[in-house]
Amino acid sequence: MLLAGDAAHIHWPAGGQGLNTGVQDAVNLGWKLALVLSGQSTEELLDTYEAERRPVAARVLHNTRAQTALARPGAHTDALRETMSSLIGCPDANRQLAAMITGLDLGHRAPDVPLPDARPVLLGSAADHAAADGWADRLHLRPGDGAALLVRPDGYVAWAGGPGLADALHTWCGRPTPR
Repeated sequence: MLLAGDAAHIHWPAGGQGLNTGVQDAVNLGWKLALVLSGQSTEELLDTYEAERRPVAARVLHNTRAQTALARPGAHTDALRETMSSLIGCPDANRQLAAMITGLDLGHRAPDVPLPDARPVLLGSAADHAAADGWADRLHLRPGDGAALLVRPDGYVAWAGGPGLADALHTWCGRPTPR
């Protein structure tokens, strides 16, 4: 049995943290299951799910504990709420808190990369694309205008330039197709 999405979380509903976390969990698990079930990857890919998602769930729990602390009655909490209210008036603090509450502040996402057909995208040079030849049937190859990136189907950066492209492709895209 697999529990994904809101079925796998208990959370305070303010800010939609549980919903956002649940959707991201389901997307993360979905593309990995698809690769394993299609035989393109081994079950080891599924082992990456917990290592990636458990820290996110722990952070959501930490954030919701902080939010519920602000809901308690009393003079100490009133003072804390007033302090937080003044911080929320600062644009940078407001953006940071909003991102934390929504669970969308993960720094390793590539939100501006289109992900058609729920396949990874390799942004890079011709040399990067040539190095990915064994996986070309499972990737979208796009020219990059900066550091090369391998972006997974869930929008997370799996590799960012330098050595290790073949290892990243093997981990996140399965076995290379024999040529």
